[in-house]
Amino acid sequence: MPLALHSVPVVTLALGIGSNTAVFSVVDAVLVRPLSYPDPSHIVQFFLSSPTGARPGTSIPDLRFWLERVDSVEDIAAYDFGQSEMGFTSGAPEQVHGIHVTSNYFRLFGAPVLLGRTFGQADDLPNGPRVVVLSYRLWRRRFAGDEHIIGKTISLDQESYTVIGVTGEGFNSEPEAQLWIPFQFDLNSTDQLHSFAVAGRLKPGVRLEQANAQLDAASQSARRLSELPDPDLRFQLRRLDDAMVGYIRSSLLTLQGAVGLVLLIAYANLANLLLARAIVRQREFAIRAAIGARAGRIVRQLIVESLWLSFFGCLLGAIAGLVGVHRLLMTIPGGFPRMAGRDATIGLDWRVMGFAVGLSIATGLIFGMLPALAVLREELVDSLHQTAGRHGPGAGSKWLHSLTVISEVALSLVLLIGASLLGRTFLVLNRVDPGFDKHNLLLMTMSMRGGNTETVGSLAAMVRDGCRELTAIPGVNTAAATFSPPFASRMGVPFTSLSGSPAISGDSDWVAVSPGYFQVLRRDFDVHDVFPCTIVSGAAVRCLVS
Repeated sequence: MPLALHSVPVVTLALGIGSNTAVFSVVDAVLVRPLSYPDPSHIVQFFLSSPTGARPGTSIPDLRFWLERVDSVEDIAAYDFGQSEMGFTSGAPEQVHGIHVTSNYFRLFGAPVLLGRTFGQADDLPNGPRVVVLSYRLWRRRFAGDEHIIGKTISLDQESYTVIGVTGEGFNSEPEAQLWIPFQFDLNSTDQLHSFAVAGRLKPGVRLEQANAQLDAASQSARRLSELPDPDLRFQLRRLDDAMVGYIRSSLLTLQGAVGLVLLIAYANLANLLLARAIVRQREFAIRAAIGARAGRIVRQLIVESLWLSFFGCLLGAIAGLVGVHRLLMTIPGGFPRMAGRDATIGLDWRVMGFAVGLSIATGLIFGMLPALAVLREELVDSLHQTAGRHGPGAGSKWLHSLTVISEVALSLVLLIGASLLGRTFLVLNRVDPGFDKHNLLLMTMSMRGGNTETVGSLAAMVRDGCRELTAIPGVNTAAATFSPPFASRMGVPFTSLSGSPAISGDSDWVAVSPGYFQVLRRDFDVHDVFPCTIVSGAAVRCLVS
């Protein structure tokens, strides 16, 4: 048989199987696989919602309100909604990801403890002890698995912390963290900065709808007494898994649908190729049957040929899937939900691989043998007369060949159009204009803690000197600093418009930036010479003047 008739079905199978297993492996890890926490369906996250959307950022007064008045949720814990860069200032310098948490955090997420303990209520108090809990991976890598690490002191950002615990190997937090430090809130604070996230666990027997109804009732009661921390916002509970992946669910499902149609195209074309090949070989089957070959022997040969094609196609598909998973992990941006420790937890999904392998074997067997079985059921003289003087199909089987080609091409065309539309939708979803020029734009993160950041003047001097040194590097045109780069987590702050009658109040994201920030992003205006000032977005202006 010509090499093309072998290679085309094999490559077709490999592309369809490889793309589907690679994409579904990521979809399964992000959307399908349950969270690794105990009873994850009962973990909820608190949101502040308004007509313009919902945000997970909350303030200390909000946390105090929920702790005091929400009876349907237990183990309410606060934690950073983004990673904090912390620097080791003892031993070899190194920046690590850390997050601030309250003591309920480890109980809420069921963190196993390998050594020592996690935070207690005394560690939550303002001006409490400087303590830290290490992750298993950081403990093994940085401290060589020192079993006597508990009670030792480490230096983070030139401040001393006592190690009180090490989490178990399988604990992956979201956001990903290598160490944890207590918040030590003053719950009597009136600070309205929405700078952290809050989650809790529904009490046994309480449904999400019931908890939201109870939260609304408590909010309405407090609003009537003017005791609601954020009177312009509405409190809302969402399941943690939905809150984590809600904004990327549509993109991933669209991509999965597109590659699913690609797999259907692969099987449609495989069936077409096998049918065409078998119809062309009808004369061969008729001659072999005429000289004494048994039907079972011809069928066994076709089974072996089909299985070999399926085997090599699936083998190449598995290799393509492994490469595809690796490439997808390389292209996934930082901060992608549920990607903590992804290199160790995401591999080729063998459920999809098994389904694709079984379907490819069935396709090969069915469509590879149907024409041969049709010939073997005919009278041999009629079959030979139909194919006499030809090496191709006889006149009686031309209709089958033509019908097969037409139907399979039509099906492939429909599936191709569907896959193209889904692929275009996915590209459009991920080509949203970011609002700035991202070409040759680089991001560097650093810790801004320690003695040289205690005053506004020292912090401003550090930023100014750092930007000056960066711009002195050959090839660097300009540099600026911000505590929250584009697409990173934002802090929210209430605002009130003092002009106009009546006054307008609300809540908005805010970001502090240094001079030159808009030059770096290549915006169409420059505020380098007018700092300090406040710049508002067009959406904020429309809110204020509407």
